[in-house]
Amino acid sequence: MFGVRTVIQTAPRICRFAVPKRTLVSGPPGIRIPFPEKVAHGLAIAVGVCATPLWVMHHLKDYRGATEENEDEE
Repeated sequence: MFGVRTVIQTAPRICRFAVPKRTLVSGPPGIRIPFPEKVAHGLAIAVGVCATPLWVMHHLKDYRGATEENEDEE
């Protein structure tokens, strides 16, 4: 019984420290992100989004099965 009471009494204190309290407030950001960092992240996202379609377009002949040998025979 003593162990259960101890757990029940200490659990709220542990949870209070484990989960930070956050509020949603509109207004200026708490941490300002510099403009060059925003540009770098934007470029990284743009390259990541465009890389796969560009790769597929570049290798379209390979995906269709056309090789140089097949083109010469036709």
